[in-house]
Amino acid sequence: VVAGPFGMSAVPVPEDNRLDVDLSHFLTAAETALRRRSGSHAAALLSNDVESVERGIADTFAIGRHDPAAFLLLASLFHRLPPESRRFAVVALAMTTSHPDVFWTRDNWIPEKVSAVVRLSIRWTEVDVRALLAEIGENGTERGTIGQTVYHVLLLDQDLEVTLRRVALDPTAPDGGRFWAAAMLLYRSDDAACTLAELLRSDATLGSEEGLFPAWRSLAEVGHFDFLEQTVADFGWIDLF
Repeated sequence: VVAGPFGMSAVPVPEDNRLDVDLSHFLTAAETALRRRSGSHAAALLSNDVESVERGIADTFAIGRHDPAAFLLLASLFHRLPPESRRFAVVALAMTTSHPDVFWTRDNWIPEKVSAVVRLSIRWTEVDVRALLAEIGENGTERGTIGQTVYHVLLLDQDLEVTLRRVALDPTAPDGGRFWAAAMLLYRSDDAACTLAELLRSDATLGSEEGLFPAWRSLAEVGHFDFLEQTVADFGWIDLF
């Protein structure tokens, strides 16, 4: 308490906390607090309403800065989210990664103790991987694209290669998902030529099991897969970025 104007006592308020300077941060905090009191962010994530889900994703980020369980819940529900909100979820989850092209600030930085728990705990299912790969756009995984962000979110799973392989060899998966699953496997392999050969052998074995996949479609028939084969033949490796 200090001496104020007109002979009154006063309490100094830091410039950043003055409501007559900028109300936006105060209003955002108040709205977030009201949502938390009126319902769980988990319930919002389970909603069929896109706007409600996106509010739940925003709350996940706010809560997740202190509790990694919030991010783990978002990851586990990813494939259940409305397609329109999945890209926002990808961006939120990416804040727990080591994405090299994120401009980190105090507004999006996640403590390492939280990120470490997320990296140790997330295990993507095949359904999740297919949903994540579906977010890759026409610019692929070039730097600065959502595809690059999807790749880093996938890397939160320490056993990613196992699931990528299953998706690449799944004839029921969309061509785009199979292509990107194979491309990422080759990119991460120490011996792309060996990995490619093993993938094609396994694919041929699946195709020979008559009746297992009535509509079986070989990996080699997937759109643009010949590009991967030619690149590995020419250079011995694949570059995603």
